[in-house]
Amino acid sequence: MAVQVPLWHHYLQAIRSREAPRAQDFQRAENVLLTVLERVHALDPRFIVDYSRGLEAFQFALRSSEDPMDMEVPLWVDAEALLIEEPEATQPGDGPELCRLGVPREGA
Repeated sequence: MAVQVPLWHHYLQAIRSREAPRAQDFQRAENVLLTVLERVHALDPRFIVDYSRGLEAFQFALRSSEDPMDMEVPLWVDAEALLIEEPEATQPGDGPELCRLGVPREGA
């Protein structure tokens, strides 16, 4: 007599069988991202990756779905290096005042 295996057991086996390749894919993506961020910093040292928040931003949850993942990168620019463009004078009560932030080219 054959033993009946619950359906959830098959789902769990399917997820586990995909876990290692997914982890390798995420590791490769993380390596590419870190390489790009290092290159950006090498080209323009004003852009710095903020590792002070730990590696939580780079930890990935293994999921059974194959959907693309969004990832936030802690990147900052020295506030003193920012250019602030204020709009021309507006009438009071026109709404919140807006400004535009920019990063100047070195030597500009």
